[in-house]
Amino acid sequence: MNPSTGVISFTPATTGLVNFVSQVKDSSNPQRTATRSLTINLVQPLAVTTASPLANAAQGASYGPIALSAAGGTPPYAWTLVAVNGVSLNSRGVLSGTPAAAGTFNFTATVSDGGSPGQTASQLMTLNVLNPFALTFITQPTSTIGGTAISPAVTVRALDNSGAVVPGINVTLTIQNNPSNGTLFGTTTTMTNEVGVATFSGLRIDRGASAAGCHGSGYTLLATAPGGANATSNCFGITGFAPTGSAPANSLAAARISPTATLLNNGKVLVTGGTIGGVISDATTLSTAEVYDPAAKTFASTGNMNAHRYGHTATLLPNGKVLIVGGASTQAAEIYDPATGIFTSTGSTNFPRSFHTATLLNDGTVLIAGGSNTMAAEIYNPATGVFTVTGNMTTLRTFHTATPLNNCCTLTGNGLVLISGGSGSSGTLNTSEYYDPETKTFTFSSTLLASAREIHTATLINANVYVIGGTPDGLNGLASADSFNSSALNALVSPWLFEGFNTFGVTQQVGGPPTAATFTLNSTAWISEIETYHFNNGNGDVPGTITLQASGGGIFGPFPAQGFSSASTLSNPGTAFIASVNLPIGPGTFTVQDSVPDTWSFNNASNNRGFIRVTGTFTPPQLSGLIPTLNVARAYHTTTLLPSGSVLVAGGQGGAATPNLASAEIFNPGTDSNPSFSSTGSLVTARRSHATVLLPDGTVFVVGGNGNSGPLSSAEIYYPF
Repeated sequence: MNPSTGVISFTPATTGLVNFVSQVKDSSNPQRTATRSLTINLVQPLAVTTASPLANAAQGASYGPIALSAAGGTPPYAWTLVAVNGVSLNSRGVLSGTPAAAGTFNFTATVSDGGSPGQTASQLMTLNVLNPFALTFITQPTSTIGGTAISPAVTVRALDNSGAVVPGINVTLTIQNNPSNGTLFGTTTTMTNEVGVATFSGLRIDRGASAAGCHGSGYTLLATAPGGANATSNCFGITGFAPTGSAPANSLAAARISPTATLLNNGKVLVTGGTIGGVISDATTLSTAEVYDPAAKTFASTGNMNAHRYGHTATLLPNGKVLIVGGASTQAAEIYDPATGIFTSTGSTNFPRSFHTATLLNDGTVLIAGGSNTMAAEIYNPATGVFTVTGNMTTLRTFHTATPLNNCCTLTGNGLVLISGGSGSSGTLNTSEYYDPETKTFTFSSTLLASAREIHTATLINANVYVIGGTPDGLNGLASADSFNSSALNALVSPWLFEGFNTFGVTQQVGGPPTAATFTLNSTAWISEIETYHFNNGNGDVPGTITLQASGGGIFGPFPAQGFSSASTLSNPGTAFIASVNLPIGPGTFTVQDSVPDTWSFNNASNNRGFIRVTGTFTPPQLSGLIPTLNVARAYHTTTLLPSGSVLVAGGQGGAATPNLASAEIFNPGTDSNPSFSSTGSLVTARRSHATVLLPDGTVFVVGGNGNSGPLSSAEIYYPF
């Protein structure tokens, strides 16, 4: 402070309040003195902080609003009004308008603060107004797996109306069509380079959506830039999971652990029973049922079951109704009619069951096997509503799998059923067996699974069954998998089970084929080839058939047979019919019939004799061995065969540390030499003990189960490419 003038002047080192006392004395005598406390508020110099040049504008397109910024001084700030080329700056520092011409325009932005005394700051600003431009996707987004980067990187080009590239503008990508409420991750705003191209690397979307047809079902991206330019990408899909629809209609009315889910003939899904957890009783198990409509993406209640059920089965019958069996060890069974939405009691099982299997056979009946610590099995006949006891399994099993082999390996094509693993009287099982609907018997397989397993899955793909995951102890998941190749039955290299030469008893059937010979088997045998050798009248090369007639009167076949001349190592007879078959037969006596009349010669030379050879084995076909392991060990999971022939493996339990898995993977059977597991998008909600169903559009419906917060009412959809 100048003592003569009282002027204060200094260079502040910091900002903030400075307090001091000022004292003044006069020249009177006696001298008088006055004192006052003063405060100075030290502030930063006022400055315009918006960088120049400003974001590019486009001629004739709306620009802004863009807010200029200032710092320092004492707010509030006031800006000096200015206008340039149709763009104006208001007193709040907001720049907006519609540029009238293209070119480079400069103006001075001036701001004043509210201090006393006040400060003023100015900065020269440059606004580049471009010719009108358009955006175009150069590299379109492609379908990928949820949560993984879209590759190759998406690129967008900006060109003005003369065709010149537009560098230096920011292009932003957002999701435009968003059927699954997905989120776009990564760097979504990028500046165009010197050739007018903005490149977006590492873009990811977390939720699945189908690209099939792209009629609102797939994702699209919207590119925007200053001036209103925009472009929409092609439709693309994301392989992965997404919620079934909008809340609250996209969830079950009741949370359910271990429900059943059955695809009805009308395309809807019936969800029944389950438990809410705790000690199993009517209070903790459910009798309710709900129907999911994939078209509307909503759930609706339907009639209640007549019993509370957990650990039950639901089987779609050929008439479109659903058979509900067992659960919580009950013998009651019932039928659901989709036309009325009502459950009606049907015949009771002969044994109480839960966690059994129910397998629809080719003749329309249902095989009920095991469960509740029993080895008993029975057949349900929809025509009569009656359960009839059939042969027992060779081993007591619960939590096992039962897989129909379709047309494999039986005389009439009513395919065998492969039973694998499960929990037995002495613990988890590593064995398997086969049920033959023709003989109504189970045959033990001597080959062991790679690991003892229960609560696993088994999926038939073509002629192969793949047994995946499971647990050896009820807690820890397995990463191993086994395969069974039923088609190997067509190429068995097996010993001759029967060979008869100069077999007497050849007789000519009036008006029909001759009877060649008979053979007897003392136990079940797996037959791969039947040959009949005979004397002939010169037409031994003619193709025909071979038919088997059981001693009980049943006719099996006919099986196509190739005619051969001199096909046998025997010199006499030297012609043959040879039929390749794929079936188990026996025990019993069987007559081989040759289909071509007059191929047998009844004369003194032949002595009315024939010859047959039966090739096969008394050991049933076995599991063909271990296949590559899962990426994540799991039990309590689901597997769903996709239209592509691959298998979706979803959720489950890994162990005590990972009781509920969100991970999923795809099993690709490939060829016998290169099956593989690969990761796919994760579930929206980690879950185990849920249910899955393949929907008519090729997506997979996932519902219920147990999650990190307890029983789940949520559902989701898996979208493959």
